Amino acid sequence: MICYNCGNLLTNSDYCSHCGMDVSVYKRIVRLSNTYYNAGLTKARNRDLSGAADTLRRCVKLNKRNIDARNLLGLVYFEMGETVQAFSEWVMSTNIQPNNNPADKYLLAIQQEKGKVDELNHTIKKFNVALDYARNGTDDMAIIQLKKVLNQNPNFIKAYQLLTLLYTKNGQYERAKRTIKKSMKIDKCNPLSIRYLREINEYIEDEKKNDRVDFNTMVVLAIATSIDALAVGITFAFFDVNIVLAVSI
Repeated sequence: MICYNCGNLLTNSDYCSHCGMDVSVYKRIVRLSNTYYNAGLTKARNRDLSGAADTLRRCVKLNKRNIDARNLLGLVYFEMGETVQAFSEWVMSTNIQPNNNPADKYLLAIQQEKGKVDELNHTIKKFNVALDYARNGTDDMAIIQLKKVLNQNPNFIKAYQLLTLLYTKNGQYERAKRTIKKSMKIDKCNPLSIRYLREINEYIEDEKKNDRVDFNTMVVLAIATSIDALAVGITFAFFDVNIVLAVSI
């Protein structure tokens, strides 16, 4: 651990031996950040990606210089298909630590695979088109676009969730159930996916009852904003590594 004031290596003392700064509170903050990192790593290994992302966001909020946590957060975002957020985390990581940073490897891979980048940019555009179709009630066109999106980016959790909503809205409960279960193989503890699966099971059990949920409201809850189609994105499959290995690089 280094002093936040002068960069000198800290000892067991609550004061920096070089500049005399009181680092007692700083040390507690760093230790808490590291605790969140370890918890996030455990959740990522168990494929609780939503939980891992939430824990790692808390980690870097406490200590923005926790490079391991920020890089892992980027990897988790990639595995969830959230390419924009992943790219942002890695850029911030390299700005904080320009040398000997694993994030350089990921960013370099993006630059070298221009064809893959273009493909995923098109995927993001298609998702935005599907989102517009869903908002305007053109469900058939939205479903077609989402199938294309998932064919190109099979880890895109939000695409699975939106497709699930559309199937459920149109009474295709078994298809909806299969779709959301696919997303839960990627992120098994996603709160929104768990909620949708519970709702679908209730509809299957009470299909003859006309007690329907306002799915337009659910769409707004599921997808609050469109994704920037100009942002660069790649998936975990592109790197051909898993979360645990990526952290140990």
